[in-house]
Amino acid sequence: MSGAYEVHFSFKEVYPISPGYELRKDYNENAKELVKVVEDTEKQIVLQHLLVVGTGEDTTIIKHWSQIWTFEDTVLLEYDREEIWHSKKIASEITQGAWSQLVTQTDDSPRYESYGIWVHSADSSEWVSQTTRRPLPRREYTKRSDYQVLLAENRHIVTASGWSHFQLNRKRVENDGEASDLCIEFGLNIYSKTEPESLPAAEDWWQENQVFWKPVALAWRRVADSGSGVNLRPENQGKTFGRVLKNLRRNATGGNEVSLEQVSDSIAPFILK
Repeated sequence: MSGAYEVHFSFKEVYPISPGYELRKDYNENAKELVKVVEDTEKQIVLQHLLVVGTGEDTTIIKHWSQIWTFEDTVLLEYDREEIWHSKKIASEITQGAWSQLVTQTDDSPRYESYGIWVHSADSSEWVSQTTRRPLPRREYTKRSDYQVLLAENRHIVTASGWSHFQLNRKRVENDGEASDLCIEFGLNIYSKTEPESLPAAEDWWQENQVFWKPVALAWRRVADSGSGVNLRPENQGKTFGRVLKNLRRNATGGNEVSLEQVSDSIAPFILK
């Protein structure tokens, strides 16, 4: 999954479930991404996505989502509702041979997690998740309030030419203890390999900025691995965590470097006990 890619994002609502629901307009977008291997050990692999917007002097690099793959993981974060994730224990005999995938937000806070088995053949490798509770996708969470949770099956297929992320989604309404589905949506994100030399700005950006983001990612991983779940407040004293991160970076020592303790202290006020 690592490397330089031309990416096409495509989502289509294909079947209405709720009576009277009208299917929304398809979503299609093209992008370029560089996926860097941040960590590669026997039990864990961490991939960081860097989104490349624009060309030439107008190029902007955006730290995108990241993937944390853990082998035979028995404690997962299960999304519940807005800003709340529960710690879910899985029996070791169930996750034997399986890899969990924790997907994070752009600030390295958690987004969703599930597990599945990688199946390898001569021409491809394929991983299929369990049904996964997810927050509203970034393409919709500022535009829609008619559903609260995405129930997704995620399928990753890796081939010699790149990889594809298939999604079979149910858009679920959850109010006052009752649940119903609006529709079924099909998603297909295609990552087509391109030459790494085509994304030099992303390589340069990561070389300069990884020293800042490494302790941020580690601090959030400690929160996720605590076994206590995660309950976040969107603001603390009128500031979002994103604003706090910007201030932390502005006040960082030479080379953007911050300590793990500084980041952990910055996260703590946003966590509800």
